[in-house]
Amino acid sequence: MGKGRGDDEKKEEGGEEGGEEKKKGGCCLCQKCQNAAPKGDPDAAMEGDEEKDNPATKPRSHTDLLALILYGFTMFVMTSIGGQAIATGNARALISPVDYEGNICGVDGPVLNKPYGYLLTKNLDIICLKECPKKTRFTTDKQAYDNMICMDESVDDGLKNTDEYSADWYGFQALFNEGEGPCNFEIASYAVGYYCVINPDAKFPNVPGLSEYANTTVTKLITGDPDGDSAKGMFLKLMQDLFVTRNHIFGFGFFIALCVAFFYSWLMTMGLITLLVWSCIIATEGLLMSLGAYMYYTATQVWALEDPVIHDEDEIKGMLYCGYFFMTLAFLFICFIICIISKIQLACKLVMVAGRAVRDIPITIFWPMLQVAALMIFLVPWMYYMCYTQAQGHFEGNKYGNTSATQVWVWDYTSPVEGVDSNQIQVFMMFCYFWTSEFIAAIGQLVLAMTFVLWYFAENPPAETTKMVTKKVKDPETGEEKEVTEEETVKARNCCHRLICGDPKAYRGNGLFFMALKKSVWYHVGSAAAGSLIIAIVKTIRYVIAKIQYHCEKNMVDPYKKVVMVVLTAIQCCLWCLEKCMKFINKHAYIITAVKGKSFCAAACDSFWLIVRNIRLIAALTMVQEFSIIIGKMLIVMATGTLSYMYMQSVTNAAGLTMADQTNSLIGPTLFVMILAYFMADMFLNTYSMAMDVMMHCYLSDKEANSPMWALNDKATHLKPLAKVIGDNGPKDDPKKDTENPSAE
Repeated sequence: MGKGRGDDEKKEEGGEEGGEEKKKGGCCLCQKCQNAAPKGDPDAAMEGDEEKDNPATKPRSHTDLLALILYGFTMFVMTSIGGQAIATGNARALISPVDYEGNICGVDGPVLNKPYGYLLTKNLDIICLKECPKKTRFTTDKQAYDNMICMDESVDDGLKNTDEYSADWYGFQALFNEGEGPCNFEIASYAVGYYCVINPDAKFPNVPGLSEYANTTVTKLITGDPDGDSAKGMFLKLMQDLFVTRNHIFGFGFFIALCVAFFYSWLMTMGLITLLVWSCIIATEGLLMSLGAYMYYTATQVWALEDPVIHDEDEIKGMLYCGYFFMTLAFLFICFIICIISKIQLACKLVMVAGRAVRDIPITIFWPMLQVAALMIFLVPWMYYMCYTQAQGHFEGNKYGNTSATQVWVWDYTSPVEGVDSNQIQVFMMFCYFWTSEFIAAIGQLVLAMTFVLWYFAENPPAETTKMVTKKVKDPETGEEKEVTEEETVKARNCCHRLICGDPKAYRGNGLFFMALKKSVWYHVGSAAAGSLIIAIVKTIRYVIAKIQYHCEKNMVDPYKKVVMVVLTAIQCCLWCLEKCMKFINKHAYIITAVKGKSFCAAACDSFWLIVRNIRLIAALTMVQEFSIIIGKMLIVMATGTLSYMYMQSVTNAAGLTMADQTNSLIGPTLFVMILAYFMADMFLNTYSMAMDVMMHCYLSDKEANSPMWALNDKATHLKPLAKVIGDNGPKDDPKKDTENPSAE
């Protein structure tokens, strides 16, 4: 039915009244806003509602506390098991050498005061000593037996008590027997743990009967180098070069590599990413087409026309089918690119915006270092507990008695917890390691996500602001002092506030990282515990399957062994795929937690639906990420290595010498610079990649929640690349958004 004229007239008559009512905050404001608004100030209510919708300022609640409590309880159980294992175990027995009689050096009674193991023979027979020999010792005043370290029970009595007129006085050949005898020379060595490692530059003594070994270094015997200085000529010279160039290595490997990485991100922001991505796409398409055409040409124009025939018909068909395959792949690739071409443009803009975010908050680059430090701190007690859980046993007497001087350590191969199998304890300890390592990684992702969310929704920082100041001034007429309140222009934020406090309305800088750290740890650390728990469970199952594989490989026989190993390998592959998928979903779930403040399960569901709804954008962004990260790593490593080599080759010191003049070779130092540069590039680009994903989520959240989008706001000049894309495409309202978007708020 059509509208009556009366309705139109009523609408026109009520237009002005409705406008006034809207201004007063009547029917157009929700009840919640009316209740929140001060009397006569409905704009304040609308502003407050906008604050609640802004991910940077919205109120948050604690999420997934149960998972956090469960993690704390797990750590408590691990500590309890470790304490019990320390009380009943002996980790020293696990890491100490065992001598040729089966005694554990420094643990068992007969060798209690001899903690160090010294290698005697090629058969790896070890003898326990009080200390490792510091120098090579030999004197003609002693018989051969007294000049050597021996397994006494294996030495003939005739070689133990001789005089200088006896042939056995110089019985070195019989005692040493080319490394297979019961004795070895006392050669200079140094202690590594409880093992005596022979110095590679130590020389064998010049003894009668063994002239072929006289003054020969251990290095020569091991490497066969005729000059006997392979280790010294290679490894030791490399160590010398690294020591001389240590300042240049760390300077270029860390700081110059970081500068190159920031320069790379700046190039991405300036538009290089678009050129880079399309160059890679064209190169990939050209490679597939060229490879397919080459195989087709080879099969039809070369092999098929051979005379005499070299390739049979099956080989020609195989080459032809391979050509068809690569040409089909090239066709599918170009179809895929056409389908996502608009999303590639948007993904490039997201990468540009992400680059600016990383440069605005450079402290995020060093956040992974704190994660590594946290993992190292956890590993100290964990490894201590793990050693003791595998070192359960007790002392008991041997054939010589049951005194402290004769007692030996006997392994029990039992669990430190009564009624629990030792394998179960081992699996639980590995589960604790998996959960903690993934928990630390999850917190890192969550903090970075929160940081970049705050950056995305931050306003332009004002240079100055005004505040009301009360001053005392004299009245020119009466001369009396009176208080006057007036506006005064001041700086918006001081340096301390910018660097530490953080404020999305005042500054886009490192302060946002500390603000994000506080929000993430205080409100959402439980979500990190919940997400990491799932990954830890999957990894623990994989660990159990690996143990089963080991025992099957060791104990089973064919044909059952092959069948079981194939099944277990297939299970491992499925679990590996599941782990990768869950890590992908978890990463996006943490970002949604940062954007919307949801618990892990709700955020994981949202992330799944987000992937489904925006599969083309995610595919485009993933492709752009891979291109930018691979090229970035290559560029940062190669540029840093080249700059370091050129600097060390050309720059002279006060004495007029370059690093090339002070070292044996610059190859070793340059390689170490490139290794450090790779780690810095990996750390930088992982943060960069996280920023790309966060920018995508913020863009989608902005698109779904705000009209017009925040990226189009005059206060969001840092999002200009996105605003240009949005402006070119034109914002489109989707009337079905609420029904097709189950995750939209």
